[in-house]
Amino acid sequence: LIGEVAVFHDGFYPRSEKYTTLRVKALLAAGDTEGAEVLLDDVAADGPEELRLRSYLPLLAATCDHNDAPRAVALLHKMMGSGSVYFEPPIFTLVVGALARAGQFQ
Repeated sequence: LIGEVAVFHDGFYPRSEKYTTLRVKALLAAGDTEGAEVLLDDVAADGPEELRLRSYLPLLAATCDHNDAPRAVALLHKMMGSGSVYFEPPIFTLVVGALARAGQFQ
């Protein structure tokens, strides 16, 4: 149902960063991490809307929680390349923790 509402909403209102964040969280709640990443990539490719940390953080946290270290590092690189994400130390701690669980520091 959330997907149908989102499609309806997208048809009538301009996309905003806050709304994109809500859609990412809804996709992740449904277990669709790939869909959330595709959504963020599509929004980033469209241009004028700048994605911030709050847009990427739910996906990054879910990726790290699933111990998918390579994907977490790739997402971190996308975030760094966006130019609109301002990092805080807990973000790096999250990724380093995922790398450690993956055995990268043995």
